[in-house]
Amino acid sequence: MEKLKEIEIVDKLSGDASGRTVREKIFLSRQNGLDVLENKSYQKSNMFSNIDVKKLISIIYHELWHVNTWDKYEDMYEYVLDENNDICTIYAFVYWIEYISHIETVHMEVPEIMLEFCNKFSHEKWYEIEYAYSYFIKKLPYFLARAKYLDKLDDFIEQIRYNELKEAVIKFNVVSDELYKNKDSKEIEKAMTIRKMIDELFS
Repeated sequence: MEKLKEIEIVDKLSGDASGRTVREKIFLSRQNGLDVLENKSYQKSNMFSNIDVKKLISIIYHELWHVNTWDKYEDMYEYVLDENNDICTIYAFVYWIEYISHIETVHMEVPEIMLEFCNKFSHEKWYEIEYAYSYFIKKLPYFLARAKYLDKLDDFIEQIRYNELKEAVIKFNVVSDELYKNKDSKEIEKAMTIRKMIDELFS
């Protein structure tokens, strides 16, 4: 909390995000987090058992992780903010930061919401979506962290209908897990390993 300087409430965020962090500032979306709370009343004794309240708490907790790690991953964070930079490198940096952040904050998320997300990911008709691989890569770190936390990763992978993407999920999971446990390499080097895999997937 000491590093957090400001929270700004906005109507919505790009990419349908619920929250976003830029350096020492957190943005929260009315559309995906706050509006559902606006017209509800809660008894103090049980308000924290409400799914919508727990979701908002998990969003804030996650964004605080980004505030607290900005210095550690600054090169990657700042690179991502410039849309003129190489798009595959941006994808790789976002993937790696979000993979780590969700592995380390997923315990605060709502199981019902995680389950819904993973089910949607595994049943998505990716080849019917424009820019499907881009969306696939953006959602993949969230899926891996949540599915593993729920101890249902193998089940969800089995439900993916496209063999190419099923194999990609398995490969990204194995490599990401190995990189996360690797204490010798720099984080940006790990992200560049992910970039090579993204290049292979897109080619």
